[in-house]
Amino acid sequence: MKTLRIVSILAVLVTVLALAAACAAPAPTAAPTAAPPPTAVPEPTKAPEPAKPTEAPQAAAPTSKLFANYPTTLPAHCNADAVKAAMAKAEELWVNPEQETSGWKPNIRPAQKRYKIGYIQGLGGFPADTRMVNSVKVAADLACVDLVFCDSKYEAEAAINCAQVMKDQKVDGVINSNWFAPSMEGMAEILKGIPVVTNDVPAPNTTFFGVDNCKAGTAAGEYLVGWVKKNYTGNVADIWVTSNENPDVGEVPQMRIGCMEEAVKKGLPEIPADHYVRIPGGSFTDKSFESMTTWLTAHPDAKMILTTNINDNGAVGAATACDSAGRSANCAVVGHGGEAQAWNELDKPDAQSAFKATVDYVQNEYGRYLLPAILDLAEGKQVPDVIHNYIYNLDRSNMAEHAALRPSD
Repeated sequence: MKTLRIVSILAVLVTVLALAAACAAPAPTAAPTAAPPPTAVPEPTKAPEPAKPTEAPQAAAPTSKLFANYPTTLPAHCNADAVKAAMAKAEELWVNPEQETSGWKPNIRPAQKRYKIGYIQGLGGFPADTRMVNSVKVAADLACVDLVFCDSKYEAEAAINCAQVMKDQKVDGVINSNWFAPSMEGMAEILKGIPVVTNDVPAPNTTFFGVDNCKAGTAAGEYLVGWVKKNYTGNVADIWVTSNENPDVGEVPQMRIGCMEEAVKKGLPEIPADHYVRIPGGSFTDKSFESMTTWLTAHPDAKMILTTNINDNGAVGAATACDSAGRSANCAVVGHGGEAQAWNELDKPDAQSAFKATVDYVQNEYGRYLLPAILDLAEGKQVPDVIHNYIYNLDRSNMAEHAALRPSD
C-alpha cells in the first residue's frame, strides 16, 4: 500500500514536469509578412510662374534693298519664322528693278491686321499660274495675311463659282487671275463691294495689274525686225508674218499680236499686207503645233516666216511645227512670258530651233506687286487703275546674264 502511494506520487510529478516543459518551449515561428509600402508623400504644389509679357516677334535683319523699310519688330499677328523664310525666298525671286506706276510703288510690309485675301487662279497646274501662286504666297507671308484659293480652271462656270466662293468667305480683298475673259464681267458683279486687283485680264471697276501688252508686242516685233536685218539675206517681200491668236483671253492680251504686227510693218514696210495672217491655236502648245503644221503644209514655198503668240506655250508649239517640218531655217518665232519651255528651247543650238526669243514677264515677281496693291486697297489707300510689271527680251545672247530669273518648272 505504501509502495502504491509512492508510485502515484511519482506519476503526478512526471505529469507536472511534462506540462512545465511544454509551457517553456517557444511557439513555432510564422512566415514573416511583407511590410506595406511606405505611403508616398505628395510634393508641395508649385505656384504657377507669372506669365511673361508678350513680346513682339522679330523679323530677320534685311540683307537687300527689298526690305530696307520693313519693320524689324513685327505685329503680334505675324509669324516671325514665316517672315524670315519669305524674306529669303523673295531675295531669290525678286531681283529686277522695282517698277513705279503713276507714282505708286509696291510697299512690302505687314498688314494692319490678319486679313483674309482671296486668290482666283487662272488654271491650276499651268506653269505660269504656278509661278504666280508661289510668288503671291511669299508676299502673303511677308504681309502676314491668310490666302483663300480657288481655281477658275479656264472655264466660265468655274470662274463664276470662284467669285461666289470669295464672296461667301467674306474675304477682305481678291486677286483675280482668271484668264477666261468672257467671265470677267459676271465675276465683277458678284465681287462688287470687295476690293479687287485683276491680273493679266482686266475687269470693270477693278485695278489691273500685268504687262503693258502693246509695249510687249512692240518689243517682240522690234526683235523680229532686228533678227531679219541681221540674219535674212533674201527678198523682204517674200516674208510672211503669222500669229497664233486666242480670242478667249480678251482684247487686251490680243494687243500683243496687234502691236507686234505694227512694229514689223514699221521696220519692214516691204512685206505685203496680205502676208500678215492670223491662225488659231494660241495659248496651248498642242493646238498651236497643229494649226502651224497645217499652215506650213499649205505654204510650202514660204521662204521666211516670222511668228509670235500671246504666250510661250503657243510659241513653242509653232516653233516645234517648223522644226518638225524641217523648216527651222525658214522660221523665227518669238514668245511671251519667259516660261520654262522658252528657256528650254533657247538651250538648243540656234540652228536646231526656230524659237529665237521670248519677252520675259518675270512672273516670279508678280506677288511683289499684286499683294501690296490689294493690301493698299483693303486699307483704303490710293492705287492706280493700272499697274505694269517689268519686262525684257530674252534670247541666247543674254541667258547667262539673266540665269537667276530662270523658272524651275
